Amino acid sequence: MRALHFCLFLIILSFSTDSLATCYMPEMKSNRYHPNINIDKLLSQEKRLSFAKELTSRNKEIQKYIPRPSPSELKWIEEEISRNRYQVFSSSEYEQKAAHKWLDYHETLLTRIVDANEPIHQEVLLWAVLSSSLSQWNFKMTLQSLGQKHKIIPIPMDHVDMACIHNSRTIMARIVIPFIRGDSSE
Repeated sequence: MRALHFCLFLIILSFSTDSLATCYMPEMKSNRYHPNINIDKLLSQEKRLSFAKELTSRNKEIQKYIPRPSPSELKWIEEEISRNRYQVFSSSEYEQKAAHKWLDYHETLLTRIVDANEPIHQEVLLWAVLSSSLSQWNFKMTLQSLGQKHKIIPIPMDHVDMACIHNSRTIMARIVIPFIRGDSSE
């Protein structure tokens, strides 16, 4: 159990200073781009699973706006990288690939939370990893670039950014930290 607490502590410390600064922001008002769930307490398994399912549907909502690069585009990206043509990193094709990599990763974590029926300590670790991933600067920057520079995502970027911040904070404040403190009833 100490090892789990230490791992969770390291994940919390690994947050970027950007995401730590957001802890002092006032709670967001609900909007259609982040879950509309009563987050007063997410300690029960039923509420955690409901929250995970809502996050999964929001993740899929964002995914449907971002086209996946075709096999020929993926090949082109790899060729450009192998030739040290790093301008490929600012292409819409590369950013689409990167966005789907992040979103697929989030979906994998959420699916495991919902479907695997993990013991509580393993589930909380999955939540902590998801929280850390949602708060990553390069994930938000990829989505912002696709929305602002490439005009691919029609969702207002401030909604996506705030949803990432809000969901990351909610997971830490309502699931992970209470578990570490021993507030969990499970």
